Amino acid sequence: MTDYYDIGLLEENQEDTPNVECVGQQIREDFASLYSIIITLENLEIVFTKDAITPDAFESASNLLLQQWDSCLKDEDLLKRFGPLEDFFSKYQLQCPRAMKRIQEHSENATTTKVSSTLPNHLSETRDSKVDSNEFLHDRETAIISAPSTTPPVSTAKSIAELVQNFITTLDAIRLNFVAKDQLHPLLSELVICMDDLTELLNKQVSGRSKLVQWLIFINHMESTDQLNEEQKEELLQNLEETYSECYGLL
Repeated sequence: MTDYYDIGLLEENQEDTPNVECVGQQIREDFASLYSIIITLENLEIVFTKDAITPDAFESASNLLLQQWDSCLKDEDLLKRFGPLEDFFSKYQLQCPRAMKRIQEHSENATTTKVSSTLPNHLSETRDSKVDSNEFLHDRETAIISAPSTTPPVSTAKSIAELVQNFITTLDAIRLNFVAKDQLHPLLSELVICMDDLTELLNKQVSGRSKLVQWLIFINHMESTDQLNEEQKEELLQNLEETYSECYGLL
């Protein structure tokens, strides 16, 4: 993946924007979650265009991310601070056009569904009769979508989404200077586990894995309060980014 999105911008914008200065820890964590969902959704869309997952697997993984998106924005205070979607993308320099379009379509569909649920009964019945008249065509489409496929199953899409999220979380944690053993070891361990799960499903190997395992061994021998120095931090970041790009190239 050639593009890297630095969630540290969240920190910078808190300093520069009065409206965000007093955002609590929970609000900031939710912002980070939304940020991560956008990037994961963008990469999932890219993977789908490369025919690496089936339409069913793509929809399953996308819907899960969009449900997480909705869950975060149920908080009225967060929703108020979040503002327009375009402003969030601009503020945090997110170049994710596919994710923006998918989220916009999801929001429009949710609004349409909400309005439809308030229609009078006779209007709802008319709408439902049109749906029933197309039942046969719907069944044919379902049969086509459900037909056997040679592309990877839903588990692959889930593994891709989890790996992308783990890479983003680990990279951003290091950039935000969370480099103590008790902060870094759990993140790196989870990332390697997710990578192994995906490479097993794809039956492919990632050469950068060996460097990350070496880092795990090194960090494991540190004292719990020890931290990586600046040189070690930069080297680990470079290794992670190289492995990130290699994983993307496999898809």
